[in-house]
Amino acid sequence: MTLGEKIYTLRKRAGLSQEALAEKLEVSRQAVSKWETDRALPEPETLVALSDCFRVSLDQLMRQDAPLEPQADPPAAPEAPRKPSRGRWLCLAGVLGLVLWAALTAFLPGPGLADSAAITLDGNGIFCGLCLGAVLLGFLRMRKDD
Repeated sequence: MTLGEKIYTLRKRAGLSQEALAEKLEVSRQAVSKWETDRALPEPETLVALSDCFRVSLDQLMRQDAPLEPQADPPAAPEAPRKPSRGRWLCLAGVLGLVLWAALTAFLPGPGLADSAAITLDGNGIFCGLCLGAVLLGFLRMRKDD
């Protein structure tokens, strides 16, 4: 079986069109057509990409007498235990800051929350805003990581 016949057979077996294979390999559809009709040969880097794409060895791809059997998948690596993401830590820090702010505001002497209807950007307001921002950013980061 020629290289072109092997490429054609492997492409059909994978259920790919010439266009789809060309996109995967970042070449033109015409190049794939020329390979399959043995009018041109793929570049060495492209041969490696073809063997990876179809999961056959280069030897199976290049030797005319080699059978086309897909290689077995390598054994899956054991999954590492998942560490808490930065988003979780950021969210937790923001919540703890809000709890600390609420406790200090409630128990320390000074003007209470109900004493003023105006919202001011003093130290309390800035700290509260930073904590709320940390919670929001942490939540968004957690959604992105998952």
